[in-house]
Amino acid sequence: MPDYEGGSMLGDRRERGAAIAYFAFLMAALVGVSGFVVDGGRLWSQRRLLVASTDAAALAGAAAASEQSDACSEAYSYLLANATSVASQTCLPVRSGRAGIIEVSATQDVDYLFATVLGLDSGTAQATSTAVWNDRPLPGARPFVICEQAAPDLVDWLLNPDDESFTMRLYVASDHSVAECSADGAAPGNWGTVDFDGGANGASQLKDWVEFGFEDGVYTSSSSASCTVDPFGCYEGDPGAISGSLNTALDIFEDLSGPVPIILYSTAESGGSNLMFRFSKVALGTLTGYKVTGQNKNRYLEFTFEPELLQDGDPPDFTAICGNTILECQGG
Repeated sequence: MPDYEGGSMLGDRRERGAAIAYFAFLMAALVGVSGFVVDGGRLWSQRRLLVASTDAAALAGAAAASEQSDACSEAYSYLLANATSVASQTCLPVRSGRAGIIEVSATQDVDYLFATVLGLDSGTAQATSTAVWNDRPLPGARPFVICEQAAPDLVDWLLNPDDESFTMRLYVASDHSVAECSADGAAPGNWGTVDFDGGANGASQLKDWVEFGFEDGVYTSSSSASCTVDPFGCYEGDPGAISGSLNTALDIFEDLSGPVPIILYSTAESGGSNLMFRFSKVALGTLTGYKVTGQNKNRYLEFTFEPELLQDGDPPDFTAICGNTILECQGG
């Protein structure tokens, strides 16, 4: 009997020892799993913060690129301002004229709190953001273009276009021309019609543009360079003149129910079929009167501009996050 009891006690001790070892193993495993959960959560949280930082950096870089500035320098500035302990960073802009894509990547080391028991000291959070930039065209412009210096009152109004509406008469005759509008006489009368798409500017096409506007939109430019040097914002056109086909277009223009985008130009180059206008501003207005008969010197167009400019100088830049890789943004 004592031997049996002694054997039973020895077996109990062995079982208790095995249980303690098993419990210790479970505790180590539990601590390890908990470490993965806690440290994994910290790694995920840091990555989300890093994504926000690369998003801001990509948008800032895209905006800088659209202004012909150093895209990556601006991107890095925003990245480091929002994620101060970045371990590495890369920037890749891809430009095509006035549009492009920029990719910003960054890594950040995250120290572990619990996973060190498993021999893991730290992890790396990684984020990549890609943004696109483009100039937004202004749709609905009508095919009449007016020199921004055609009259002193127009010059004054353009300095404070938000104050009140403004009505001006634009005479057709070349003896009313202003030198600042076209030093070489390319646009007599300080106005003209526009060939938006560079094709044949027929009467039916002009009629459509007058009635419905140019749907693809136009760009303005604050550049002082020749259109041959910097063609952005430059469009082909014809000098202002009253013909039978234009008379029909003017009837349509005056009958429009509300104000529409009206283009102003800063320079006119060459002449005749080679005439090029540089669009500088877009106002909102209506044709409120015209005279196309009688002596040429008495013929005119009368425009009334609303108290605002739709666009002044270079158009607003469109920037947006488009994905995580350039290939993705390019539709690959």
